[in-house]
Amino acid sequence: MRKVDAAEWLLSMTTTPERAAATAGDLTEEAPKRGPLWFWWSLSRTTASLVWRTFAETPLLTMRVALRAFLLEVKMLALFTVILNGYIAGFSLEQRGIVLASEAMMMGCYFCVGELVARRAPGRELPASLAFFSMDQVLRIAIQALLPAESTARNPALPFLIPVLIASNLVALFAGIHLTRKQSAQARPISR
Repeated sequence: MRKVDAAEWLLSMTTTPERAAATAGDLTEEAPKRGPLWFWWSLSRTTASLVWRTFAETPLLTMRVALRAFLLEVKMLALFTVILNGYIAGFSLEQRGIVLASEAMMMGCYFCVGELVARRAPGRELPASLAFFSMDQVLRIAIQALLPAESTARNPALPFLIPVLIASNLVALFAGIHLTRKQSAQARPISR
């Protein structure tokens, strides 16, 4: 993926496609003079600015989409927990298998959340996704704090796995957004 395509895709999750294309084009034009570090730093600052503006202009819409996404995740996780517990009751499943199955379920949840966010907040997917992700992380921390210490005994490898697990969930979230946006773009009639 060329950097202009990546920039346009990222910016289009915070603004209109036309404005995203124009901004990505402007950044790309300046990049040869100023360097790749300047390009990515400017893209990050512009994206952060657009995310903040979206939160400021439409806080209720953004939070409503994030809350719907969060409730969808909770429902899906409850269903997956019932299924996984039934599976565990029927078979002996070692700890690694449980972790892999639960992570696959989380990635499925994040993918479905990405689809919901793309349908409910077109052009504002990134702010809604960040709000959802924040809610999700607060819930995880609260659950960890409420569980007894024995049940949260950690594997020594877990601190190294957490960034990988978070990254895989975010990849699934953005894959859901990307696929839904692609499908809706193909479904739109071409105007002449």
